[in-house]
Amino acid sequence: MSKGMRSIVLVSVAIVAVAIVVLLLLPAPDPLRGADTVYVEMPGTEGGISDAASALQDQLEVVLNERNLEIVADRAAADVVLSVRQIDFNLGDIEFRVSRGEINGQAKAVIRATDLRTGVDHTMDLIVRVRDGRVSASLEARKFYEFWK
Repeated sequence: MSKGMRSIVLVSVAIVAVAIVVLLLLPAPDPLRGADTVYVEMPGTEGGISDAASALQDQLEVVLNERNLEIVADRAAADVVLSVRQIDFNLGDIEFRVSRGEINGQAKAVIRATDLRTGVDHTMDLIVRVRDGRVSASLEARKFYEFWK
């Protein structure tokens, strides 16, 4: 292989490597950007909502209020519909310390966000963490390559 050909191959590999790193480091697009109103669909609400789903819905409302999004009761009035698809409790990570009265753990809900303005679906994760008795929640959009979650 000539020096010129080797240089072209090395530059090409470097460009591809930089492109991959940039794609991996870029934040996921926010499906809620530009939205003013949100409609929330929880699973099993026909016969009443479970305690676990109710706790997650409370945390979801806190996160949405922090983003200045109004939760509406009419689906047709919403910019985005958030449909809770799956609720997981990571029981392996729950800790309870009697001596200090601390509870640590986390729960996760998989949410499909449908932008009614464009018809595009996104997958988001609502993660509720309990650390030393303090509850925090975050709503995170998935990156395009996070299909295994």
